Amino acid sequence: MLLARSKEGKMIDLRNTPTYVLTGIRSQDQFFCPECKMEVILKAGRKRITHFAHKKSGDCLESYERESQNHMNGKLLIYDWLKTQGFRPQLENLYPEIRQRADIGFSLNGLKYALEYQCSIIPEKLFIQRTENYLQSGIRPLWILSVDHLNRRGNNQFILSDFHYLFLQQNATGNWVLPFFCTSSKSFITLDFLLPITAKNSLGQLSIKKLSFHTLSEAMKSPQLQIHHKEWEQAVRRLKNQGNIGHGLFPQHFLKELYLAAMYPAHLPPEIGLPVKHGLYISTSSVQWQSYLYLDILRHQQPFTLDEAFYSFKKRINRKHIKLRTINPSADGHAFIAVKEYMVILQKLSILSSDDGYHYLVNKPILLNEKLDCIEKSTKSFYLQFGKRILHHTLLGKK
Repeated sequence: MLLARSKEGKMIDLRNTPTYVLTGIRSQDQFFCPECKMEVILKAGRKRITHFAHKKSGDCLESYERESQNHMNGKLLIYDWLKTQGFRPQLENLYPEIRQRADIGFSLNGLKYALEYQCSIIPEKLFIQRTENYLQSGIRPLWILSVDHLNRRGNNQFILSDFHYLFLQQNATGNWVLPFFCTSSKSFITLDFLLPITAKNSLGQLSIKKLSFHTLSEAMKSPQLQIHHKEWEQAVRRLKNQGNIGHGLFPQHFLKELYLAAMYPAHLPPEIGLPVKHGLYISTSSVQWQSYLYLDILRHQQPFTLDEAFYSFKKRINRKHIKLRTINPSADGHAFIAVKEYMVILQKLSILSSDDGYHYLVNKPILLNEKLDCIEKSTKSFYLQFGKRILHHTLLGKK
């Protein structure tokens, strides 16, 4: 923390206070947090930037989250970058009406923004509370994660926890983006075109945007799609093939229900496990939640309504068969949109038909096959014909 008030109420800004002045007041004055009014300590040393810190006994929202050198460097780099672009950013901007202090506050096109550079893991409840407080006050929060939280497994493969998904936001074109910041390279690093495969494993595309070459709008802009549809196809196929009890990729109650219906993960057809834009709101894999829709609705080949599909989905949530995921409250969407999007894709595949987007008819059944060689052949044919179109429809909104 670089700002604090003196006992007389004067704001002390450590960036603009000479060292000899700090030396003089350090032992003679008291300092207080502008947000919680609790006493803070002035810390100065050779290894870290001079800063204020809450006492351990403090109960401020910020006090338990000790400011790291990475956090301090990051917010200063972003602050200086915003200044070079003509903004008038405010460092450690305090919003008295909600008793919150953002790392940086600024305005753009008449809108107020609160930028939060997050280096440590905070509880989901606190994240939601702070975000909703901003939104209710007409302030748009812009949460950015430290690159230390980026867990990459392969070229386009990533491990993401529920904490990561809190930071998802939609850019100007409505695409999902997960923003990171790296202090050492002075770059924004964005994860675009997320395709969750399991609760934690996801495909995505990484972009690096150096501060010196990009504006704020460019930093959040989605790049050209480079993920090949075969990467997604192979990941889903691998999940199905390994989805037995020994690998633990699916819960036993799901496998048991499949077995009772004479179905097995490796035998599931390609129409089950399709990506949809709002599937990010569902922690359970698309293979599992779409299998439930098949078991409850689609396999009966009877006319149904969208509400019946929603009811089936909600029933599975209540029975804890499907787990939802919390995403940044500033994003526009919810999990039930994913169910609707799945129906739309099935329409495009001519499996379903609907005149009004509510009443559905099953035109042709989703075929199951017990022979693995036939499954592999039909799956390969399906992906060859529809794979690229489905991926581009989900990630780019193309018809």
